Amino acid sequence: MRLPRPGNLLQKPDIEHAADTPVDETAPSSVDVRDDSANTAGLSNGALNRRALFGTAVLATLAVACNDNETADAGESTANTWPNNSLPTPDDSTLAPDKLPLVDDVPGAPTTQAPSADATTSTTNGRGTTTTQRSAGGGGNTTRPPVTGSPNTTRRPATTQRPAPTTAPTTGAPATTGVTQPPPTPSTTLPATTAAVPTTAAPTTAAPTTAPPTTAPPIPPASASLLAGRMTFGVSAEIESELLRLGTGAWVEQQLGWDRPDPATESLLGDFRFLGASRQQAYQIVREDNDPFDEELTHSNVVRARYSRYQLFENMVHLWMDHLNVNLRDNGGYRHLMFDYQERVIRGNAMGRYADLLLASAQSPAMMVYLDNYRSNANSSSGVNENYGRELLELHSLGINRDGTQDYTEADVRGASLIMSGWGVFTDRNAGNYSDFRYRPDYHHNETVSILGGAFTSGGGGEADGVALVNFLARHPTTARHICWKIARRFVSDNPSTTLVNALASVYLANDTAIVPVLRALFESDEFASSAGLKMNRPFELVMAAMRGLGSSVPTDPNTDAARTIRFRLGDLNHDVWRWDQPDGYPDFATPWLSSNGLLDRWGFTARLANDFHTNPNEPDPILTDVNSLRSGAATAGEIYDRIVGRLNVVGIAPAIKDTLLDLVGVTAATPAADVEDDSVREIASFLLAHPLFQLR
Repeated sequence: MRLPRPGNLLQKPDIEHAADTPVDETAPSSVDVRDDSANTAGLSNGALNRRALFGTAVLATLAVACNDNETADAGESTANTWPNNSLPTPDDSTLAPDKLPLVDDVPGAPTTQAPSADATTSTTNGRGTTTTQRSAGGGGNTTRPPVTGSPNTTRRPATTQRPAPTTAPTTGAPATTGVTQPPPTPSTTLPATTAAVPTTAAPTTAAPTTAPPTTAPPIPPASASLLAGRMTFGVSAEIESELLRLGTGAWVEQQLGWDRPDPATESLLGDFRFLGASRQQAYQIVREDNDPFDEELTHSNVVRARYSRYQLFENMVHLWMDHLNVNLRDNGGYRHLMFDYQERVIRGNAMGRYADLLLASAQSPAMMVYLDNYRSNANSSSGVNENYGRELLELHSLGINRDGTQDYTEADVRGASLIMSGWGVFTDRNAGNYSDFRYRPDYHHNETVSILGGAFTSGGGGEADGVALVNFLARHPTTARHICWKIARRFVSDNPSTTLVNALASVYLANDTAIVPVLRALFESDEFASSAGLKMNRPFELVMAAMRGLGSSVPTDPNTDAARTIRFRLGDLNHDVWRWDQPDGYPDFATPWLSSNGLLDRWGFTARLANDFHTNPNEPDPILTDVNSLRSGAATAGEIYDRIVGRLNVVGIAPAIKDTLLDLVGVTAATPAADVEDDSVREIASFLLAHPLFQLR
């Protein structure tokens, strides 16, 4: 079996223009030799030596799979190295990044292209991505104050506040054992919760027609560690507690049954000025000097991913953020619309019907501006703009088939664009309705249009024809397969089977595009249960999994040094939220994220996080590891190690590594926990964060 040569791991990926094409093995390999002082500042020489030793061991693990590739021909494609482009069952000898799926779909699928500068082509506005590297903040091997892992809620006075929720769900006390322990028999009914009215705006369309069941399903065949790794942004003390308290099946059903933001977490964001503002109020805020737009947009997602009890909801938000991507962060006249789009369109419909979400997106000012539909005048000399009509078919609904074909033609793209012409926004910045959605009859194409071989024909009904087209596309069988493939790719593997996708598509259509029944069927499937090791953590997911696993404190004020540090590190890792400039969203497969430099950046982030070097521990609102939580209930160093393994969800790690790591920090498995220094606990966590298993979900 031929595998990629180690040299392939030394290529810096073009994250901004990720392609599905195999790496060019004929290109020379080179290592980016960088000053890594920022990632090791404050570490003692002994700690540096131990980290270097363990880093060498990890690199050796990564290289194991490459030994069989000595005779690979230069230029040979690696796309079909593994049968069906899948991974083997993970163990410490095979979990190498070069064994992750190397293509998004199957050979022959279209590659991702850089956006064109032509405003009438399929991609928009010639947008390009710029990543600014920033120096790491804070640091120093100083005395640390105690930390509990709870958010610091000290904030500045607010100008605009959202109403505070009246009631918030509570979570159980942190568990003393990891998710690797067998849960008790699950409850037969869901636990009672008292939900507050969501603090974000409600969906603009009807609620799902299929309500979740009131009783919990049988325990899924999937393990608790797999469910926690895929359904959440990382194991935390609260997740451990709820899995043990409810049992796996009831916990899954609890996550499926929650279709709105967590009120307790939303209350932490009460001082965010944009989240409670109307479009016009948001526009006035961005016109101020030093407006908090970038800070609040990124940090609202960080706080929610770190603290929300309802992690599946937050994961679906991020799936739809990529699927229905917009990026107006650098558009001075319209960037304020990003909050409206995030809160009302995406979060307001994340667990409802896809038909409602697609229509809300189509009627959102942000989407109309981003894909230039607000300029589309079918009755002008320049004619209709096809950007939105194309992406509506190619990305948002029918998609590209897995063999690279498509079920629509260029004539269908033009027809959809004609039907959607006239959908836009009010553009008078001095008017009270500036940037609100607007339908312009004078821009609309009023003649009858047929698409998809006559499967849909507009009736000359103006705006109503556009609504009818969106509803038709949302319920099309090809759309069902495309959306279910996207969901399966997020939660199962980079290349889910056609059998699973078709089964999920049947559930999607039978439930009138409701997403929760699709998710329930997915989590109960055999393919999900056997998918351990088949998904790689993208940078945002890795950052949040590390912070949740370590109990790292996150300030709720987005203007603190700690909040800025997190935002800068996400930028350094090329995964700040809403920063992808093309309409297809951040890649949700492994290839674009695999490189030696990317791995070094991940190790640098997690090493500094575990050792409290991202911020100065003595400054206000530092980012600190909750060592007490990692020690909780442990009587020996070996039990501390076991707790950290469970919390970081690297439960498949080789048993022999345990004694090796404990020896590196100068203890044995039998050493009393009281004799293990806090810095040693942090180092154990740091080493485990560098293990290949932590790169996987």
